[in-house]
Amino acid sequence: MFTIAVPEKDQRRAHSVLKHDRSDFIEFDSYQQDDGFFIFSFDIDYDDFKDIVITLKNNGVTTIGADEQLSERKIMKLTDLLRENEELPNRMESADDIITKLEEILKVWETKEYQSDQSRYENYYIDIEELVEDYKENQSIDTPDTTLQEQKLRKLIRKIIKE
Repeated sequence: MFTIAVPEKDQRRAHSVLKHDRSDFIEFDSYQQDDGFFIFSFDIDYDDFKDIVITLKNNGVTTIGADEQLSERKIMKLTDLLRENEELPNRMESADDIITKLEEILKVWETKEYQSDQSRYENYYIDIEELVEDYKENQSIDTPDTTLQEQKLRKLIRKIIKE
């Protein structure tokens, strides 16, 4: 059994790579940890696992802790990754933040090799979709929670109606 961790931001991409309809089905189990990482477990041999890790990395998925067999490759420790994520906020609060993220995506697109034109445009779509979703998530985080105010207002209205 081999296990890797994937940051929450790469979870959708990892699932789409592992469950791609034009490739052989890769059986795996996954679950989310409380620390923002998804754990993927594979009941396969070392060579197949190595191929999966390489495929995920080639598709832009960050993989962490690829078991003891791959530890000699000095894979980044989880604590280092968490520290790195703290240093690089992904707030996308302004147009400059979005432009910076798009520039990062363009750099990846320039250097990344794709198996086919279809694979290229599918990955482009996923990258842009993730950017839009990250932006929307960050906007919803910044929106004040009005549910308590609404509840108080409803109680006040009920109270006025009863009187």
